[in-house]
Amino acid sequence: MFCPNCGKEIEKGNFCPSCGNKIEGNDNGRKVSLTITRNKKIMGFAISFPIFVDGVEIGKLKNGQSLNYEVSEGIHKVLFKSVEKDLEQEITINSNTNSVEIICQLKMGLVAGVPQILDVKYN
Repeated sequence: MFCPNCGKEIEKGNFCPSCGNKIEGNDNGRKVSLTITRNKKIMGFAISFPIFVDGVEIGKLKNGQSLNYEVSEGIHKVLFKSVEKDLEQEITINSNTNSVEIICQLKMGLVAGVPQILDVKYN
């Protein structure tokens, strides 16, 4: 998890060790569903790529598949790892957020498939 005030990574606790900002929900707070969906395409269908949330691998995303993960309030970094080029998306979860969906697809790069984010939906 990352501090919503200064952006520094927070391991545990209710306060950011860098700026002292109070962190709501870092220990036992409300959890929000994060869904990452990969649109199904004919090209690059065999290529899967790992997805990381705040440095933790949550799974490999295959063609037409979705991954679900629970996150707490704050700023989170979602990393789409590929052979050719990684892609990072930052999401912010606040008290008004009930769920987040990231929709992506794989486009063909020079050597391998490259993830591309099509939409980020906050509900």
